[in-house]
Amino acid sequence: MLFILITVCCYNFSKAQDSISKHFLSSIGLHIGTSSQDSFLGNDPDYSHDNKFINIQLTHIVKTSGNWTFELLAQPTYYETTHQLLNRFYIKPEDFDNFEELRERFLQPNDYQEYTLHLGLQTRYHITQNWSMYAIGAVGPQISTESTERLRKGFTFSDVIGLGTSYRYKNLRWDLKASLRHTSNAQLAKPNSGHNSFSIETGVSFLFNN
Repeated sequence: MLFILITVCCYNFSKAQDSISKHFLSSIGLHIGTSSQDSFLGNDPDYSHDNKFINIQLTHIVKTSGNWTFELLAQPTYYETTHQLLNRFYIKPEDFDNFEELRERFLQPNDYQEYTLHLGLQTRYHITQNWSMYAIGAVGPQISTESTERLRKGFTFSDVIGLGTSYRYKNLRWDLKASLRHTSNAQLAKPNSGHNSFSIETGVSFLFNN
């Protein structure tokens, strides 16, 4: 049912935006996903960090060469995040005057939102006419609504690298992607240990003039 809804939305949007797409957009899509700090790639015992998210996928083909396609990617994303400090001794007396208060605060699950705009490059290899594999690398600004013991709320950065696969049928392309994400603030504020997570997402895109 979700895929049907996403497909209908993409189709209707494509009709309204067809004239614009001829000049710039190569595809527009909608993805949903989930992520966690605790994954088969590793687990930091100091904290837990989990997300549910939804994002819009906008691409523009820069170059094609044989079976390769190089695309610019814009990815506005909304995250629903739950964070919790697990190691009470991560916050040390020498770090904060009110370290005991902060310990008790961050030892409780903390729910908040993140608003992100990833901008980057997507490199795609076409295995067959309909099936392709791709890699992405993107970075962008982010606004977080709450602080954690590892990262202050407000303006931060979000970095993503990932691998995915796509299947195309006519003007629709279904995606499945795994990615790694790191959030930090580039030493603009303290604390700045940042958060790491592993994500799985899926979705569908409408292809313009491809």
